[in-house]
Amino acid sequence: MQLEQRICWTGTSRVRISLRLGCKCSYHNCCYWFKRFIFGLLLLNLVGLMVLLLCFYSLLLLITSYLE
Repeated sequence: MQLEQRICWTGTSRVRISLRLGCKCSYHNCCYWFKRFIFGLLLLNLVGLMVLLLCFYSLLLLITSYLE
């Protein structure tokens, strides 16, 4: 069994974090939006990492061509 962190809004703007066994994510459920937010962050991080690697690779090529 995998415990999943479920984030749900209380009546006010505060956010209550509670551990639940599974999380039913409907369109209006805040958990759904939280998951989408995390997924979006992961995607952004992956894209950023790819760009960083590309820059590093081109810099490495530049240095090697300069040394020759």
